[in-house]
Amino acid sequence: MLGHPLLSSLTPTGLDNQYEALTLNHVARRASKAQGVALLTLYSKGFTTPSNLSAYSDPKKRNNEKCMLQLLDKFKLQVRREEVTGHLPVCWGALTAALGLTLERAQYLHLFLHARSLISASVRLNELGPYNAQQTLLHAVRPLVAEEVERCKHLRTGLLEEPGANFDEMTQGPANTWPLGEILATRHDLQHSRIFN
Repeated sequence: MLGHPLLSSLTPTGLDNQYEALTLNHVARRASKAQGVALLTLYSKGFTTPSNLSAYSDPKKRNNEKCMLQLLDKFKLQVRREEVTGHLPVCWGALTAALGLTLERAQYLHLFLHARSLISASVRLNELGPYNAQQTLLHAVRPLVAEEVERCKHLRTGLLEEPGANFDEMTQGPANTWPLGEILATRHDLQHSRIFN
C-alpha cells in the first residue's frame, strides 16, 4: 500500500492540489485561497500567546505553540510564494490541528460555523430578524449539527479502494451534482451589482 502512486495525494500538499484541480471556477478558487491564508494568519495573530504574556504561560504549551506557529508560518510562506495553493479546507485542517482540536470537534465546528454563516446571510437579506436567527441557531441548528456530526463521524478522505478492485470511477468517484451552480458562480465577477461582495 505504501508504494501506491496515489498515496502522495494524501499529504496536505497533495490534497491542496486535488482541491485546486476539482474546483472548476476561478471565483471559488480565489475565495478559497483568500480564506485559507486568512485562517493561517488568524492562528499567528489571534490564537498564539502574545509575547508580553508568554512568560506567564506554561512552558510546555509555549513550546508546542512555537512549533505550530513555525509550521503554519512555513506553510503560509509556501502559499505566498505560490509553491502550494493554500485552499480553505487544507488550511482549516492545519488550523484545527494546531489548536489541538479532535477530529470530531473540528467537524462540529466546521458545520456549525457554516450554518451560522447561512443564518447570518438570512439576517443581512432581512429574511430573519437577529433574535429569531439566534433562536434558530440555538434550538434548531445546533441539534441538527450535532446529529450530522454523529452520523458522519466515520467518513474519511483517502483511497477508496485497493488498485485493481471493482471500483467504478464514473458512479462512485467525485462528481458535480449541480452544474448550473458552477456556471452561476463563474459569472459572479460579471455581475453589475452583488448582494454580498
